Amino acid sequence: MSPFSKPVIIDNDCISNFQVAGVLEDILCLWPPGTFKIPGRVVGEAQRWMQHGAKVCEILKKLSGSGQIEVVDIDDDSDEEVSTYMALVMNAPCLGQGESESIAIAKNRGYIFASDDRLAKEKCNGLCPNVKTIGTIDILFMARSDGLAETREVNPIWEKIQRNKSRNTKDNLR
Repeated sequence: MSPFSKPVIIDNDCISNFQVAGVLEDILCLWPPGTFKIPGRVVGEAQRWMQHGAKVCEILKKLSGSGQIEVVDIDDDSDEEVSTYMALVMNAPCLGQGESESIAIAKNRGYIFASDDRLAKEKCNGLCPNVKTIGTIDILFMARSDGLAETREVNPIWEKIQRNKSRNTKDNLR
């Protein structure tokens, strides 16, 4: 039984972490179709990613076309979803549009919110205490605990993500 009791809406930072580790498609295909939802604004953010954006969008388009993932947008007919999104955009300028869309959809559709952004998780927990928040490491742990990946597969992925984060931090300090 998967620990994902609800669909998981994934923010751009988790997507980019998995892509940098070279496992985005593999991770999104471990669980049954429909487990993962990708907000349209997150896809838009990925398109602007110079280094890996084209490849990420190619993967997301392929997986969406096959029904493995679903690209979702704010439901314009849902006053609650629209107002949640607008409140986040107006009152949480530290969040990107993709994060705001992810949180609004998670809150109003009962999804799990996956992000590695501490501020996004804090805003989500403050606004929507009933929304479960997870990150990249949690997804990897769930893959291992579900028997979908072994420790010897998961550890190198996490190590590669951490090396990339460390390198980016050092680059930003120069």
